[in-house]
Amino acid sequence: MKDKEVRVIELIKQTERYIFNIEAVKPGRMIYARHKSWEEGRGGYISAVGEDEIVVQCYAGLRNTASHFRILSEEVAKEQWEIRWSQDLKQIEELKITEQNLEVT
Repeated sequence: MKDKEVRVIELIKQTERYIFNIEAVKPGRMIYARHKSWEEGRGGYISAVGEDEIVVQCYAGLRNTASHFRILSEEVAKEQWEIRWSQDLKQIEELKITEQNLEVT
């Protein structure tokens, strides 16, 4: 019986990617966001923050119902989102994208 050759195939690859700074944006903060495909932005509360996405809870316009949308870090890096957020509405943070990195002002 011959030994079979075992091939090792990489299942995942390490790549450089943009991730959210989970210290800068926290759940419970108010947020206004507009994707480039939307006519108008939406306001809401950040309900979850991960390295790859922010989940925003927002009013759906139907009585006591709520909806949500996701903001993906890769889309933010590609300048597809306009985003402003605040903890107390006294200081409003705004996303600014530069050629070399993503900045918060």
